[in-house]
Amino acid sequence: MSNAMGEAPTVPQENHFSSHSILIAQSPQRHAGLFLSLSFNSIFTLFLLFLSSLSLASAAAIDIPTLHGSTLAQLSRKGQIIVDPRPSPVPRTSPFEIFERANDASSTATSSTSSPSSTLATAATVSSSSLPTPFDTSLGSNYTTSSCPKYINTFLSDDDFQTCLPFSLLLQNSQSFFQTEKSLVKTTRLLDYTCSVSLANCTTVLNNIALNLISDSYCGNDYLRQNPVVVQAYNGLIAYESLYRASCLIATSGDGEGNYCFANAITNTTNTADSYIYYLPLGTTLPGSSRPTCNQCLRDTMALYTNYASNGTQPLSGTYNAAALQVDLGCGPTFANDSVPITSAAHPRFTGAPSLFTVMVAIGSILLLEQIL
Repeated sequence: MSNAMGEAPTVPQENHFSSHSILIAQSPQRHAGLFLSLSFNSIFTLFLLFLSSLSLASAAAIDIPTLHGSTLAQLSRKGQIIVDPRPSPVPRTSPFEIFERANDASSTATSSTSSPSSTLATAATVSSSSLPTPFDTSLGSNYTTSSCPKYINTFLSDDDFQTCLPFSLLLQNSQSFFQTEKSLVKTTRLLDYTCSVSLANCTTVLNNIALNLISDSYCGNDYLRQNPVVVQAYNGLIAYESLYRASCLIATSGDGEGNYCFANAITNTTNTADSYIYYLPLGTTLPGSSRPTCNQCLRDTMALYTNYASNGTQPLSGTYNAAALQVDLGCGPTFANDSVPITSAAHPRFTGAPSLFTVMVAIGSILLLEQIL
């Protein structure tokens, strides 16, 4: 009816108020979410400020001059970062660095033993006082005259003798050498020294000592009576050259290549007979049951001995041929020359009644030949 009269239509009040009511009903939820969001941010900000204030309070008394005026200092004062004013910790050694150092030390030790020839030129710089010495225990007291042990002590303290440090006198008469030979490194170090001295000069020095030793003025009578100390001292002195050359041979093949042959032999725990060969020049026979390793070192050593075995004044002349026959049994008939003739007479001191030692060597050689034949 109102439309028919041309009046403007009226908006229903119910719908208007209904929409408004919905708007009003939604407003409290939005405000609540906004309030919660603002409250969380505020609390978090206040928490950070609280922590910053604690840090700044603890660091207030500490002067950090390197940070003043820098960006870090500004951020620290605003509480946006926390600065630790303590000094930097001392860097620790890495386990890998320790391992590398150990490897370096090991490789250094290995190189010193695997190539002894490289140290021969500088070995003379090693003091002989730090090396084994002969007759370092007791000389005993079974002497016919007091001049004999006195002379032995005299030449042992002689500067020329100590410089030469004869390897031949260490084999049988040195407790310190017995300890040294248990280590390949220590044995190599010793040979570096003994193989670096002048062979010609030391041979002259030691031959003169040997002649004086068995003279009537000193130990001649005790030598004739086969005093063990005197006999071993004399044999070691006159066998110096042969054992110098033998002990300085280098392994050219096989296990331990590049090492001293003697160092390989004396530290070979699987076949101790390898070291027995080096006692032949001292007059010690090769045990009948021993079978040295048939390697290049053994071949070279036996070939070297042939240059001295023919000399009747050398103890090697009484031990070499029998040992060579025994070596050939294990290594082949042509491995070593087993028939070296003695072309020079024995030393006058060896004339007359043979010693018990000489008799035992002769009997052992005969029995061994009978077994072979």
